[in-house]
Amino acid sequence: MSIHTNSHAKEFIKLFKEIGSKYSYSSLWYDFVLITACSLSVVTDSSQRVNRLTRMDEALKRYSEDEQNQLQQLFAITQDALKSKPDQDFLGEIYGALGLYQKSTSQFFTPYNVSKMMALMILGNPAEEIKQKGMISINDPCCGAGAMLIAAANACQEQGVDIGRDVLIVAQDIDPVVALMCYIQLFTLECAGFIRIGNTMKMEPMAPENTWLLPGLFQQAWVDRGVMEVA
Repeated sequence: MSIHTNSHAKEFIKLFKEIGSKYSYSSLWYDFVLITACSLSVVTDSSQRVNRLTRMDEALKRYSEDEQNQLQQLFAITQDALKSKPDQDFLGEIYGALGLYQKSTSQFFTPYNVSKMMALMILGNPAEEIKQKGMISINDPCCGAGAMLIAAANACQEQGVDIGRDVLIVAQDIDPVVALMCYIQLFTLECAGFIRIGNTMKMEPMAPENTWLLPGLFQQAWVDRGVMEVA
């Protein structure tokens, strides 16, 4: 579905521009994804609760009460969009439509249908692999907003795979903005795994505050597999 015909996208962009009349789009977008990601994280990840509540509160202070409610509405629209049509890169497409991609760091938008085609080619038969191995993992070291991972998760679901129980997603990006977009979308789709913010090429130790755990990871199946110990 084109961004121009997506009713959720139109509603999101209209509201975002209304709030953005007083702020730069880039700073408003960063605050939106940070506030949203923190509000999701504190529900499941007690290890980072204090840190993320602090960051969320600091960002919220920049906005009036009405604007804070509007930011919550933006997330509600995002949730509705992904719940009604999981097979899309909702935030990634809006990010591109608003002209927020960072050309200086070689960011570019991959159309979702291309991501889906690539996911189908790479995955093969995940349902059969899970029967043999008990689980599969999907890694994207330069995840962006998560288009490839969303496409892979949807491809797995189309084969009857439980993406919260049997698919581990491991993702990373150097840009915190797009990494948090990825986190928000995969969290909404109830995936399991973690998103890291950092330079994949440097292979440096990851600070705990730069790892964002997805809700499916807290299922007993992943606890039994010991995945939390390496997240």
